[in-house]
Amino acid sequence: MITYPDDTEVQVGDFILIEGGRTPGTVYELIETSEQMERCRVDVPGILVDSIPDGLVFLPSESFSDDPIAFVSRPHTHSSN
Repeated sequence: MITYPDDTEVQVGDFILIEGGRTPGTVYELIETSEQMERCRVDVPGILVDSIPDGLVFLPSESFSDDPIAFVSRPHTHSSN
C-alpha cells in the first residue's frame, strides 16, 4: 500500500501537489505489483501522476521521503442503489 506522509492511503483520483508543492496533479495509477511494474516498465513501486504541464509523471514511492507528495483532496464518490 502506498501512503502519504500521514499514513493515509493514496488512491486513484486524489488531487495532490508534487515537486515540493509547486506542481498540482491527479493520481492516475498506483503501481504496486510486479505485473504493474513490468507493464509500466519501471523497477520499483510508485504512482503515475497526471500533472500540468508535465503530463504523466512516474514517482517512485521510495522518493517520497526526500520529496513528499502532498494530499490536497479526494473527489467525492456517489453510489447509486
